[in-house]
Amino acid sequence: MHNRHRFSFIAAIFLVTSCATPHPIITQPAPVPTPTVQPPKANIIKSPKLGYSFKFPDNWRPDAKEKNYMVRGEAQESLSDFDAPPNNSSLDLNVSANQAIALASGFCGKVLSENHMLSGNQWSGNYFVCSKSNGKTKQQTAEIFYTVKHRNDYFLFWLSVPSQAWSNRSNTYVSILQSLQFGNP
Repeated sequence: MHNRHRFSFIAAIFLVTSCATPHPIITQPAPVPTPTVQPPKANIIKSPKLGYSFKFPDNWRPDAKEKNYMVRGEAQESLSDFDAPPNNSSLDLNVSANQAIALASGFCGKVLSENHMLSGNQWSGNYFVCSKSNGKTKQQTAEIFYTVKHRNDYFLFWLSVPSQAWSNRSNTYVSILQSLQFGNP
C-alpha cells in the first residue's frame, strides 16, 4: 500500500512539474525587418526674378541657357514659366483663356483632362493636361498647363513630359506642381 501511495505521489509531482515547466512554444519565425525606403532627395529650385520655387527630384537641374525659369529632368521632362496673361477677375477665366491659347497656338493637340485644383500657402491653382505629337520624332508628350493665383497675381507654368512617363508617374509630377512656394522656402 505504501508503494501505491508513493507511486501516486510521484505521478502527481510529475504531472504538476510537467505542467508548470514551460514547454517550447512553436512560434512564427521573427519577421525580417523591411528596409526603410527613404524619400527621394528633393532640390528646391527658385526663380531668381519672381520669388517662387518648386521641389524637384534629385535628378532635375535648372537650365542656365534659358532666360526664364526652366528646369529639366533626365527623361526629357521640363518645367518652365510663361508670361502670364493679364490678370482677369478669376482663376477659372484665366485657366479657360490659357486652354484656348494652348489649343489655338498648337501647344496642345487635344485636351485629355481638365480642372485639376491644387492649393498651397496663399495660392490656388488649376491645371489641365493635353497631348502633343512631336512631328519629327512622332513621340507623344503630355503637356500640363498650370495656372496659379498668388494674392492678386497670376502665374502660368508649363510642364512637358513624355506621355508614357505621365501615365506611369503622374503623381510624381503633380507633387512637383503641389510643392510650389512663394517667398523663401
